[in-house]
Amino acid sequence: MNQHSVRLYLHGFVLLLLLFAPVATVNAQSQQSEYLLNVNRNFGFSSGSQIRGTFTLSVIGPESIQSVTYRIDGQVMAQVSDPPFRLQFQTRSYPIGWHELAAEVHTLDGRMVPTPVRRFEFVSSEEEFTAVQNLLIPMLGGLFLLVGVMLAVQMLVMRKRPLAQLAAGAPRQYGAAGGAVCPRCHRPYPLHWWAPNTGINKKFDRCEFCGKWAVVKRASLAELRAAEQAELESTAAPPARSGAEADALQEMLDRSRYVDEI
Repeated sequence: MNQHSVRLYLHGFVLLLLLFAPVATVNAQSQQSEYLLNVNRNFGFSSGSQIRGTFTLSVIGPESIQSVTYRIDGQVMAQVSDPPFRLQFQTRSYPIGWHELAAEVHTLDGRMVPTPVRRFEFVSSEEEFTAVQNLLIPMLGGLFLLVGVMLAVQMLVMRKRPLAQLAAGAPRQYGAAGGAVCPRCHRPYPLHWWAPNTGINKKFDRCEFCGKWAVVKRASLAELRAAEQAELESTAAPPARSGAEADALQEMLDRSRYVDEI
C-alpha cells in the first residue's frame, strides 16, 4: 500500500468520525437526559450542594409518565402515580451527610427510565449557620465597601459644586425624592435621589445652602412650607418702635450714664 492510499484511508476515517460521532453523542445524551430530577426548595437553606429544610422532588421530561419512583441512596422514598408526580420531603427525616437522590420514571408505553443521580449534603443547623456566615460576611463587606466608595466620590464631587443661592422664603420644588430641613442652617432643601438611606425616611445628604452633610429626615410638604415661612420671618427686619417706646428707651439710656461715686 503506497503513501497516497494510506492518506486516502486516513481522510476517509476522519470523515466517518465527523459524520457519525455527533449522532452517537446526541443519541447518548438524549437517552441519559430524557428525564431529569429537579429539586426545589420550599423552606429552608440551600447553597450549592448543601441543603437543609423542606424540598420538593419532580422530574423534567416528556409528559408520557405513568408513575415516578423516587429514591434516596438507592432506597425507595415513595412512588407517585398522580400528576404532577411531585414528592415533598424534609432533610431532617434522614441522617446528616451526603445522599444520592434519583428517580425512576415509568412511562405510558411500559418503559422504565432512570434519571441521573444528584448528590446533596444534608447539613445540620450549625453547618447551615456557618455556611450563611461564609456567604453573608463577604457580601456585606463588599456592599459596605461599595457604599463607602460611592459616598467618598459623591462628597468629592459635591465639594466642588457651588452652593445654592435662593432668596429666603422662596418656594422650592422638592421633586419625587422629597425634601428635608437642614439641622445646621434650618433651611429646607430638596433631597438628592442618590443620597444613601440610613433608616426609615432618613438619608445622609448634603444641604444645598450651607454645604454640611447630615442625617436628615424626609419632611412632609406642610413641614417644608412652614420652614420656608420661618426662614422668611428670621430674615425680616424688626418692627419699628413707636415714639413713646423710643422716648422711654432713650430715658433709660440717659439714666444709666450716671453712677454715684462713693
